[in-house]
Amino acid sequence: MKKTGVRPTEEEKKILLDLVGEAMKAPVITIAGVCVSSTAWVIAEHKCHQLALAHGLPEIVGLYGLDKDGEFVLLE
Repeated sequence: MKKTGVRPTEEEKKILLDLVGEAMKAPVITIAGVCVSSTAWVIAEHKCHQLALAHGLPEIVGLYGLDKDGEFVLLE
């Protein structure tokens, strides 16, 4: 992970935490030992990326995430 120095607003963080909470309740499918993310996780990941871009971070290959301190990070 690479820190960006950029953080979401408290309202945005609540939105992301709500999405993650929903994703944690969603079933996960494993096919031939490979975990397939549910749609709920994909929605949460892409919302986080969208918010990072809205805060002026550049488009990247891959997605932005949040670290435990609430900072946007590049997921490598």
